[in-house]
Amino acid sequence: MVTYKLVNHPSEPAKFVRNFFVDLFLQENRLSIFYRIYGDLTGILIPDRLDNPDRRDSLWMQTCCEFFLRPSDSCSDYREFNFSPSRNWASYNFTAYRSGMSLAEMETPPQINSTRSSNEFILMADLDISGLDTERPLISVCGVIETLDHTRSYWALSHPNKQPDFHHAEGFVEFSWKRPNPYSYPLHTYHS
Repeated sequence: MVTYKLVNHPSEPAKFVRNFFVDLFLQENRLSIFYRIYGDLTGILIPDRLDNPDRRDSLWMQTCCEFFLRPSDSCSDYREFNFSPSRNWASYNFTAYRSGMSLAEMETPPQINSTRSSNEFILMADLDISGLDTERPLISVCGVIETLDHTRSYWALSHPNKQPDFHHAEGFVEFSWKRPNPYSYPLHTYHS
């Protein structure tokens, strides 16, 4: 497991969120991503769970969790995944920074589930990554939080621009799919 702590973009204060963490687990060709949000969540709009989720555009206009994958530092192409608490999802391919966008084909849609209380929200997205080029990937994990007054805060590993921009190359970090030997490395690694 690898854990990342997300930071809020300073353009919009985090009114209700105290902490936002993301955990990544890899088993075989399945990547499980756990988005953990803590704070006074009674002030956050969380879309209702749907029984028949589907691919949908513009999920980022509401509370939504996102994952970006770039095959390597030398590649300009990347893939974006959006996961809604409603269990709707989206996935797009880009050939370069915010250009050449197309729908990403997925044999198996992501499996999305969530739980919530007044002070904790957890969204889990399970992805089949078997068809992706992931030898030396760069990733970005991020999220959009919408409040009851319809303002949005933008959470990411870092914010290289004055405006929120999850696509910016400097927001990606190197990631290793290789699992460490549990006897020589800690099982839990924290990245801030």
